Amino acid sequence: MEPDMLQPIEIAQITLAVRDLPADKFVQVRDFVHALRRDCGMEPIDYSDEWTREDELDMSRACLMRFEEEHPDEDWGVDYSAVGGAK
Repeated sequence: MEPDMLQPIEIAQITLAVRDLPADKFVQVRDFVHALRRDCGMEPIDYSDEWTREDELDMSRACLMRFEEEHPDEDWGVDYSAVGGAK
């Protein structure tokens, strides 16, 4: 482990401390984090909770795959082509 790496307990303590800040101070922390990410060449944080059609299809495929793993002998007549996949 790198010497400057935070321990999980430190991360939790920082998270709790930031969460308890007043709104105006939280905004300052958010802006600082954005600036740090930019300075490190990292992508901006995407706060969007919008799902694209591809996101919906990915989730549907993942659900179907899990269903098949948990119930390998079941056939519920699922139309896999509706989620861009084949059984």
